[in-house]
Amino acid sequence: MKLVDWLQILSIAFVAVALILNVLQMRYVSRQTNEAARQAFAANAALRQATYQNVLAQEFHFVHFSNPSLIKLHLTSRGYETGSDEENQRTLYALTRINSHESTFLAYAAGLLDDDAWHGWRNVIRTDFESPKLNAIWPYARQFYAKSYVAFIETDILTQKETRAV
Repeated sequence: MKLVDWLQILSIAFVAVALILNVLQMRYVSRQTNEAARQAFAANAALRQATYQNVLAQEFHFVHFSNPSLIKLHLTSRGYETGSDEENQRTLYALTRINSHESTFLAYAAGLLDDDAWHGWRNVIRTDFESPKLNAIWPYARQFYAKSYVAFIETDILTQKETRAV
């Protein structure tokens, strides 16, 4: 064989190796892009969750147990029954618990909370919904929460409570 033939074979081999390396590099870039997209999705979900939590925090910040007349105004403006200052504080506390549970549920539903943490928190929700106060306000409060959260409370929490009671 001539030197030119050997050079051609050698150049074909280099081109083949370059193509193989290019394919491997493209697969790596594809994996990086997929991971970046997954992280962007998670960051977006976390931002939405933080925004929602901020809205809830602002909602209760101005009445948070500090001023009985503001608590009463807050409760009556949403149609809750009011009573003594202490009873109104209990109602507001129950609402903050329901809000907290909704926030945690939505975080879990968005994939921001792992199963292990969710399992423990679900037990906290079940325990809280054994409270007569939460049960008394839930039928009215449910209209103010995300449909998915309401469905979770009414199918998983409240029906499980009824099953345990029987």
